[in-house]
Amino acid sequence: MLRDSQTQEPSQLYALQLPEDVPPEVRHPVIDAVYPAMLDHIKEFGHPNIPLGNPDGKRCATLRRLYAGSKLSPVQIDFLQNQVNFRFISFDDIYHEVDFDIMLARLVEYESEYQTNYQIPKKFNPDPALGGWVINLRRLGSEAIRSSNEEHYQKLENISFAWKSDKKCGSSFMSNYRLLKAHLERESSSSEIMEDTVDKMDGGLKKWLKATIAAADFGNVSESRIEYMDDLKELYGFSWRSHD
Repeated sequence: MLRDSQTQEPSQLYALQLPEDVPPEVRHPVIDAVYPAMLDHIKEFGHPNIPLGNPDGKRCATLRRLYAGSKLSPVQIDFLQNQVNFRFISFDDIYHEVDFDIMLARLVEYESEYQTNYQIPKKFNPDPALGGWVINLRRLGSEAIRSSNEEHYQKLENISFAWKSDKKCGSSFMSNYRLLKAHLERESSSSEIMEDTVDKMDGGLKKWLKATIAAADFGNVSESRIEYMDDLKELYGFSWRSHD
């Protein structure tokens, strides 16, 4: 039963205006699985975009891949995008897709409240888009931002934006990815990698590659990591998904 609307936060009102169950015409295994968590996320944070780090965040990433691959119907897209306010665009390229000044204002507001020298977590539940935007800025780097848009660069300099994260990337994925790149670098004698290059990998690296391919097939690898792996095709002619 609905409570008095004047006693509820806007995010709670928004969630309560949505149906408790997925409408029949919208049913899909991934939508069915993640929708209850989306409602809970809306009530707590005001939006349905659950960040990676748990099964429901991975399901949101899967929905984005289904959308990109034209695997969702217009009715499903309309429900998620226009009623639930789900964001189909990946946060990994958000710098090029959102209003810079709006995001800058949100970043300044974040820093005023938390005072972390702009060390915002990528998985920042109240505003995952902001976390992704900051990661994007650092990935592009100050010189690339400056050459593409001097005004953006100067505004970031004016707030003393920290272009480098205090956190070191020590994830298992990146450690193995660097080992894979080193292996391909040694193996590449021309523009194309030899077919037996996987056979020449040590057992641990070969096992990691196989596990990464399997995880990607199930939608459990983030967009940014898939982009890292896809870059190997351009760099070394190595099509990672074909080596399962």
